[in-house]
Amino acid sequence: MNELQLFREISEGDINALNILFETYYQRLCDFAFTYLNDYPQAEELVSDVFVKIWESKSILKGVTYPRSFLFTMVKNQCISLTRKTKLTVSSIDEIEVVQSTLSPEENILTEDLNEAWEQFKVNIPSLQLQAFELSRFHQLKYQEIAEVLEISVKTVEKYIGNTLKMIHKDFLEKHL
Repeated sequence: MNELQLFREISEGDINALNILFETYYQRLCDFAFTYLNDYPQAEELVSDVFVKIWESKSILKGVTYPRSFLFTMVKNQCISLTRKTKLTVSSIDEIEVVQSTLSPEENILTEDLNEAWEQFKVNIPSLQLQAFELSRFHQLKYQEIAEVLEISVKTVEKYIGNTLKMIHKDFLEKHL
């Protein structure tokens, strides 16, 4: 079974296809992540997290035409993100811990309500446009990488993300905040 077919089956909710993808790429992705992190257990955890993200965002896989590039780009971006986070100074970490104190029950309810509203709102966004937005905001891909994954121009990616942000500002934030 080829990678494109695996991605399509995963996007349709086939957990066995995800397992096949995992078995096929896990070791290579761990080795790749190790080149960034120099910590194999951390690389393994990061790659496992990437597979969880893939499953959680499986709907965007329909538009991916270069699955191998998509996987390695996700791992690379997660490694870079993790590396940036670990470079924080001790004083910054102390400040972050204060900010990240547990949310109040009201804040938890608000967060849940916003997540539910977002799920309902995103149904109105055209599929390819939503995929571009999610790859940018949730997977931290650069516009060029999104263009390659979705096989569209960088200008189209810019337009899609800009349009989505306008929709969010106009329709979503005004109604839900």
